[in-house]
Amino acid sequence: MTGIAWPTSLPQSFLVRNFRMERLDYTVRTNTDSGIVKTRMFSTSSRFRISGTMIMTASQLDILYDFISDKLRYGSLRFRWTNPVNGNPADFLLTRMPSVRAVDDKFEVNMELLMEEV
Repeated sequence: MTGIAWPTSLPQSFLVRNFRMERLDYTVRTNTDSGIVKTRMFSTSSRFRISGTMIMTASQLDILYDFISDKLRYGSLRFRWTNPVNGNPADFLLTRMPSVRAVDDKFEVNMELLMEEV
């Protein structure tokens, strides 16, 4: 559990057009000398790799950078937000720093996160 929350002054959802969510595989596969591969689970947690885009203003981008550096210690700490699909609370971890592209007077921010349902 984490006490750090996603800032309410930032967008609360990803744009639908670039959103992607992939459940991680939590099985171990072991080859045998003969016969079918043996498999077993090594975790029961539900983890997902998420990527998506948000549109932000310059001031929101500053808030995001402050959040990442000051609160998340450059992405080394988790934060609490909502699952983008079902709205349930979840813990998130940045898997890479956001990439930013200027679009008119706003910024398109691409993010990659690891999500674990709580």
